[in-house]
Amino acid sequence: MVRNARATETNAGEPIHDEEMSVYDNGGTLVVGVTSFARKLHRLTREDTVTVEVYDSGIWIDTEGTDE
Repeated sequence: MVRNARATETNAGEPIHDEEMSVYDNGGTLVVGVTSFARKLHRLTREDTVTVEVYDSGIWIDTEGTDE
């Protein structure tokens, strides 16, 4: 279902899901958890490594193909 929604998404740049998440301090680093939806969509596990890119317009989490 999620993959079908992603494949038929016509509003490029619009999220297929959003959720408000809390930010917390982890020894000077701010942490925001990946939502359950995002974890399932990209098939992320505890063992995965992702790249976090920071731009003026926002933050991008590159799963580097873990969802392929």
